[in-house]
Amino acid sequence: MKWVKRFFLFLLFAILLAGGAGFGVAWLSLPKSVGEITLAGLQGPVTVARDENGVPTIRSGNSRDAYFALGFVHAQDRLWQMEMTRRVGAGRLSEIIGGETLGMDRFMRTMGFYALAERQASGVSGETKLALSAYASGVNAYLDQDGLVLPPEFLILGHEPEPWQLADSIVWSKLMAFQLSNNWRSELLNLALSRKLPVQELQSLFPGRDEPAVITGAARSAIDFARRLLDELPQSLQSHSASNAWILDGSRTESGLPVLANDPHLRFSSPILWYLARLETPDWEMTGVTVPGVPIHVLGHNGHLAWGLTTTHADTQDIVFEEVPERGSNSITLTRERGVLTRREEVINIKGEAPVRHAVWSMPGAVVISDVLDELKAALPDHQIARLVWPGFLEDDETVSAVLAMNRAKDLSAFQQALGRFHSPIQNIHYADRRGNIALFVPGRIPVRNGDGTYPAQGENPASQWNGYIPQDQLPRVINPPSGLIVNANNRLVPKDYPYLITAVWPASYRADRIVGVLEGAREGADLALSASLQNDVVALPAKALNGHLVASLARSGREELVGLMDGWDFRMAADRPEAALYAVWERRLLQTILADELEEEFGRFWRSRPRLLERLMREESAWCDKGSTDDREDCAAMSDLALEAAMDDLEDWLGEDWRHWRWGDLHQGRFDHDIFKHIPVADRVFGRRIATAGGDETVDRGQTGGGGVRRSYDHVHGAGYRAIYDLSNLANSRYALAGGQSGHPLSPWFASLLDEWNNGLYVTFGQGAMEKLSLLPEAGN
Repeated sequence: MKWVKRFFLFLLFAILLAGGAGFGVAWLSLPKSVGEITLAGLQGPVTVARDENGVPTIRSGNSRDAYFALGFVHAQDRLWQMEMTRRVGAGRLSEIIGGETLGMDRFMRTMGFYALAERQASGVSGETKLALSAYASGVNAYLDQDGLVLPPEFLILGHEPEPWQLADSIVWSKLMAFQLSNNWRSELLNLALSRKLPVQELQSLFPGRDEPAVITGAARSAIDFARRLLDELPQSLQSHSASNAWILDGSRTESGLPVLANDPHLRFSSPILWYLARLETPDWEMTGVTVPGVPIHVLGHNGHLAWGLTTTHADTQDIVFEEVPERGSNSITLTRERGVLTRREEVINIKGEAPVRHAVWSMPGAVVISDVLDELKAALPDHQIARLVWPGFLEDDETVSAVLAMNRAKDLSAFQQALGRFHSPIQNIHYADRRGNIALFVPGRIPVRNGDGTYPAQGENPASQWNGYIPQDQLPRVINPPSGLIVNANNRLVPKDYPYLITAVWPASYRADRIVGVLEGAREGADLALSASLQNDVVALPAKALNGHLVASLARSGREELVGLMDGWDFRMAADRPEAALYAVWERRLLQTILADELEEEFGRFWRSRPRLLERLMREESAWCDKGSTDDREDCAAMSDLALEAAMDDLEDWLGEDWRHWRWGDLHQGRFDHDIFKHIPVADRVFGRRIATAGGDETVDRGQTGGGGVRRSYDHVHGAGYRAIYDLSNLANSRYALAGGQSGHPLSPWFASLLDEWNNGLYVTFGQGAMEKLSLLPEAGN
């Protein structure tokens, strides 16, 4: 990419010519954390006390100044992250990077997230407006400082940020909701796979489906469209969302009051998404994690109650193919029931190039996704489009206000009332309070379907229509269960006789089964250490079911030393051991050996760790194991043997011929990449981090990998960037872990400073160690 080459040349020139001067400028861009700063816009003095980990406690005399100070502190520590978030959301990356990001900008302009955020910003009121406005003023107060030296990314790219707007904060909620609502990608994959398989065979590849899927014959053009869109979807918007949470009530804990543990799983980055912060005012307090760019705590406790999140995996999205007339005007009526599409034109400015005009068609709750790229348009007939339908596109979404109300709730009733405004994404919200209550709620807009949402639909087909949303009072919830235990790790929430379809396919329950097994083994007197150990647990339950096949293949191949090694394995995906490496590579090669011939070129889109499928195929001696390309009938044992040989070749090539030197952590590298500089040699190590990690795709300490079979596909790219254990008997004793550090500045002592502790299963508390105090003072006359 041209901008990458330009940057690399600039960086090399700067290193050789400027040397210490460049370091000096970068050093000047570090934020001030001790002393006093006078700022316009404050109503009264505010104290920002950073502990030894750079975690701030912000104390102010009123709510407005607390939000103002949080905006200022976020800008001090994470301004580039904030700038990237709002530019990604607005589809404005090309303005500062160049034409290489035009595809991403076209995608985001089509989604319309920023325009939606602007409309919602104009309608907010009450404390939501106060929070957003005060926060924006705090960010802008940072930008308006005399003599400000911006962080290194701005200096390198020659970019100066614009003032912060309310919509810049709201747009993050749209991006996150979209990442956590990913059923439409499953629809596309199913449609792409249907090119090779009849529906009955395709259905067998997805264990966990409740009922047989129904699909009418899909046109070749629709299948080609699905394949192209899967290939073009921006990586930054893809998320194999997963998280863990459990709550023990007082009957099970040492203190007699609840313990709530939560570790949300998202894609890793440098800096990590989360930012620890504590805010204190005379009227309220909040402790937990924020997101730079947003004034509200997403997770945490407020002195009265705590909450955590896991993703429901509810099916709230559909791809719908529509036949439309000639698009000569600015509106198209589909039918009275399906509504009217309207056209708007977006102008995308590109650094060093002429602007590009991009037409977007949309309607309330849907966008025409087939217009994202010319290649997608070309895949469909002239009079056909594909709509992406999702409640998150609706303008009356009040989720930001709901989360703020959750921040302020002081009891179970107020918390439930706040959830009535929580619309998107669909999340399992875990609750515990100091009165001893525990609960799980699933608020939001889940469609009532005529079909099962497994495949893209045809607009004229009644199965594509929604009949409103599941009534709020009939959504899943659990309050103070007799067992005294609530657990969710994205597994099934409702019994099979639940009257509504939440999703046709639930994720595997391996993590949930492991969590329940450990917690049921300690039914009384559980302390925080038990939850800490469990959050860092790396036992792989799928290995218990599959390892016998691997051991048998090793025996048939005459590798007796490895037979002994794997036969005695405790199924822990430990970073410093060879067993996990051999198992993980064999498992992925086994999937390839069984299915690659049948799926042909579609297999690459399907290929990742799928132990639940393999467990069933191997247990049932599936016909899939017979390779149709030969006259002989192969069985699953033969497939396991072939997979072993391929895995041994991989491991010997990557880690050496002596298995005694193999280490899972040499393959399983946690990658914390900078969003821009990950492409640049040397700079990628300055602005990012790599670290050997334990865990695997289905362990409680989730070490999720990518797809494929090359060495990089085993990188740990997705996991628990934040861990928390809330002690409702003494919330000041709650524990936190962060996969990185508080600062995004590579010269800061708080850049990636907590990464090793996180990787070693260690936690911090707020206010730990010596404090650095910064006083923010209002200008005279404020």
